[in-house]
Amino acid sequence: MKALHAIEALRLRVVKDKLNAADTNICMIISLFVSCAMLLPQLPAVRYPDAVAYLWPGAFNPHFMNPRSLTQRVLFNLSGSNDTVIAFFHLGAYAAWATLLYLSLKTENTKLNTIRAISITLLFSSYTFTLGSLSITSEPLHIALMGIWFVTSFRSRSPQLFWSVGLAFVLSKNTAPYVAWGLCAVLIGAHLIRKSTRVDSEEVAPRTGVPPWRHVLCMGIAATAVALYTQKFDTSLQLNLANNVFARILPDHDDRLTFIDRYGMPDGDYIQRVSGKLIHTPMDGANPNYRINPRSWNYELNSDPYGFKIWLTSVGQSALYRHWFVDKPLETLEEICEAYGSMSQGSTITFFSEEISGYMPHRVGYVDAWSKQHPHQRAGFFGFDPISTWWHALTSIGLGRIAGIVWIALACLGLYLITQHIAWLSCFAQLCAGVCLFALNYLGDPMELHRHVAPALILIAVAAHELVWNLLINGGELALICDKRLRWFMIKLTQRR
Repeated sequence: MKALHAIEALRLRVVKDKLNAADTNICMIISLFVSCAMLLPQLPAVRYPDAVAYLWPGAFNPHFMNPRSLTQRVLFNLSGSNDTVIAFFHLGAYAAWATLLYLSLKTENTKLNTIRAISITLLFSSYTFTLGSLSITSEPLHIALMGIWFVTSFRSRSPQLFWSVGLAFVLSKNTAPYVAWGLCAVLIGAHLIRKSTRVDSEEVAPRTGVPPWRHVLCMGIAATAVALYTQKFDTSLQLNLANNVFARILPDHDDRLTFIDRYGMPDGDYIQRVSGKLIHTPMDGANPNYRINPRSWNYELNSDPYGFKIWLTSVGQSALYRHWFVDKPLETLEEICEAYGSMSQGSTITFFSEEISGYMPHRVGYVDAWSKQHPHQRAGFFGFDPISTWWHALTSIGLGRIAGIVWIALACLGLYLITQHIAWLSCFAQLCAGVCLFALNYLGDPMELHRHVAPALILIAVAAHELVWNLLINGGELALICDKRLRWFMIKLTQRR
């Protein structure tokens, strides 16, 4: 009996030590964001021009429920439109994402867990995730919610968690419903694969922590409803379409004639004024092209003497989509690939730290204010930007091209089919979502491109980080499974001979 008590006491001590190690690692991650939270009140926030749509300075009315960034609108108003409180919201969301990433691949090896926690802490110490919380715009919360939803969707079967995080994400940006469609499709695929594999459910269950398929299907339907409602009532999309026509269609002589002759775009001298420009350039040379509606606090096009707005809001979107995906699909794909390669080589991924001062030259950026006090920390708390360094390392091995990401994503899908380990499917979904989100945001609006595509690059960078750790943690298991499959294949081959 004494021996049994001693063994049990030793087991409990080992469990307690592991829990303490886990708590220490989580505290390490959280301490980064707590330290940053103490700095935020000392630095100036940057309100983007479109922040008025989220801060909602007017009286409440039905337009408040516009799905475009409704999550931000609700949270920002709960904060009293206080910049510091909003920044705390952003910082808390990033802290939750980092913590969930650590927990998603936690192992029995305490030393490996500690190294992984240090790696995550270093990655999230980037100004993009810390000081970037002072960007009063839709992107910080959108990025964090996207990351949280991807982690929880592949690690939790809880419908409540799936719906709460999922709806907050879908309502965080007008491109979010399309990402949600892709994620729901992957989750449905996981259910179908699980059903088709002849493995005992008790063995498979711990590896496939995805929500019930009925909830996934309903989420896809909800995302569709949000997308349709946004298309019909979000007037800011008018500016996105106008920018695409001005900057991408009108400069090309053949495209311009196609839109006039085939798609019915009004002709006029305005074309010469706005060709190659953006919505800021007046069509008639004097009056602005757009305004902020005082009831919806949203952008909308002004009427013009040429009938351009009438054409744009009636057939402009379908004409643009047909031009891209029916008339010139290969040229469109090539343009997206070239844009991705170009932006991968620059500082787009760190837009919310490196480029913010250039974008808002009339204001002092938070990074500028911080670097005046700490000259050696202009790029980051450690003298460099971790996510930028990591990203440039990734681009040097092939992730600077869409084709490279697609091949790696397909490899992750293959590993999932072989091992049935959900972590591989999670990496596949995030890499594919990053590529699709880049294409959506690139084609969505040529204005503020770096700002709009930065979330896609950030998602790919974090997914690649998780992929590396997945290889380190599950590489041994993968080797055993591959060896087992190879032996089975050789036996079958020998039997046939």
